[in-house]
Amino acid sequence: MRELFLELLHDLEVTLLLRLRDFTPEEKFLLRLLRLVDGLQLGDLRLLCLGQFRRRRLFFETLHGEFVGAFHGPIIARCFRNASSYRPPPVIQLISTDFDGTIVNHDAKPAVAPEMIAALLELRAAGVKWAVNTGRTLGHMDDGLVREFALPVQPDYAIVEERDIYHRENDGRWKPMGGWNAQGIRDHDEMFRLAGPLLAEVLAFLERFQGVQTLFDQGRFIGAVTATNEDMDRLCHFLDKLRAGLPVFSYQRNTIYVRFCHEAYSKGTALGELARMLAIPRDAIFAAGDHHNDIPMLDGSFARWVACPSNSCEEVKLTVRTAGGYLARGAASEGVVEALRHFGFWSAVAV
Repeated sequence: MRELFLELLHDLEVTLLLRLRDFTPEEKFLLRLLRLVDGLQLGDLRLLCLGQFRRRRLFFETLHGEFVGAFHGPIIARCFRNASSYRPPPVIQLISTDFDGTIVNHDAKPAVAPEMIAALLELRAAGVKWAVNTGRTLGHMDDGLVREFALPVQPDYAIVEERDIYHRENDGRWKPMGGWNAQGIRDHDEMFRLAGPLLAEVLAFLERFQGVQTLFDQGRFIGAVTATNEDMDRLCHFLDKLRAGLPVFSYQRNTIYVRFCHEAYSKGTALGELARMLAIPRDAIFAAGDHHNDIPMLDGSFARWVACPSNSCEEVKLTVRTAGGYLARGAASEGVVEALRHFGFWSAVAV
């Protein structure tokens, strides 16, 4: 028979890999207590199989007398061999997720999978913090959470516009966290001052495009929207060449949108700063996203456990794969839940 992974319940605190082959029907005795992987029929055996992992000793007790040492001996021997390589499941303290395309699937009903809500509620009840890490503004994010999708669970932290960090106070209002946001304003003011000639070149380059929209904020040229992804590919290639002359100038892309920014600010560096303020190590952080502007938080630099849903762009999939993360089969929040299960962070059955 094929390899099976048997995951014991939380109180057993051990996972064993057993190779089960050429067993008789009676010997296929694995109990539902062990949360059997699909592939075996339990039948009607009256058997109790108890597992404990304490000081590398594993004991199996049976109430069915037909199972004797000739059968249990090889099984227990394999268990002992695998015990030395056992590692406890990882523990996370912070979840960082993109919003559109990662938590929310705009093409599905409901837009957020019920399992995603159940996972967030359970994990947050266990003390895990949740940060929405998005390119939306703070008001736009809050509007999406409360009005547009009416999520029954709200994040503890918000990283918005790929830069600013906020935490939610007891009265529900958002408050800037630390001095990061204020420093970001100063750094961006200086960057845009230095980038004046560069941005003039960008405006001239955009005159070649059809249907392009330039974005301004208080007279400052801050980004653009192109008609197609191909046009945005061309624009980003041009920006990459210009950056060689002013490395402090960078940008964040999401499909046909681009926002100019200081090179020190991204979803990744903001996540790193949030983790620093909370004293949470990289190995205790899970991150998930689906598009270009999520790449800085998915390359393994700021989160040890990274994942992307099936609707992610190819560049994100490559980044997650390279970082040793998980590429889900499900789209948006279904894929995030799949990843949480894959890493062992949430194990509840589907709701």
